[in-house]
Amino acid sequence: MLEEKIIDYKEHEQEILHWVNLKGEYRYLTIIEFLKKKNIEYTWNNVTYYIKYDKRILINSFKYIVFLEELYKSFIKKHKTINQGNLLRFEFGRALEEYLSIGDAANYDDIDLQLLLKEKKTITEFRNSVVHNKILLNHLYNGKTLEEVLNIFIKILPKSYRTGYIKDMNSCSKGITDISWHIEIKE
Repeated sequence: MLEEKIIDYKEHEQEILHWVNLKGEYRYLTIIEFLKKKNIEYTWNNVTYYIKYDKRILINSFKYIVFLEELYKSFIKKHKTINQGNLLRFEFGRALEEYLSIGDAANYDDIDLQLLLKEKKTITEFRNSVVHNKILLNHLYNGKTLEEVLNIFIKILPKSYRTGYIKDMNSCSKGITDISWHIEIKE
C-alpha cells in the first residue's frame, strides 16, 4: 500500500520496508493522511520528518501529563481523606475529577481551573492517546486539533511550568530539515 502512496518509494524501498516492519504500516499511512490534509508532498523524507516530529510532541507531552497526574494526586492526598494505595491506583480521569472536586484548594500557581473543568474530556482523550503511543498529528481530541489541545495545556499547567512547556513543544521541529508545517506555541 505504501508503494502506491510514497512518491519516491522505489528509491527508499529497503529503508521503508525496514521501518514498516519495526513500526507497522498503519503509522506511516496515518502520517500520509496528515500530509494530505496539509497539502504536503508524500516523499519518504516528509513522512519520516513528521513521524519524528509527532514522536517528539508525544514524548514532551508525556512528561507534562505525568507531572499533572502527580500534581493532582498530591493535592487530593493533601485535601481529602484517602488511602494512599487507592490513590496510587487512580487512573488519570479519576484523579482529574477528584482534583477538581476539592474546589478552591485546587487553585495553584494560576492553573485555569475553569478551562480544566470545561476541557477535562479533551485533556483525558489527549492523555490517553499519548500514553497509548498513538500518532497525535492526525487526531481530534473531543473535536479539537492537536494545536488547540497544546494551547489549552499552557493554561492548565502551573504558571511556573509554562515557559519550559512552550520551549519543549516549540523545539520539537528543531533539527528536522525541510519541515514545512509545525505548531508554534505562544503564551
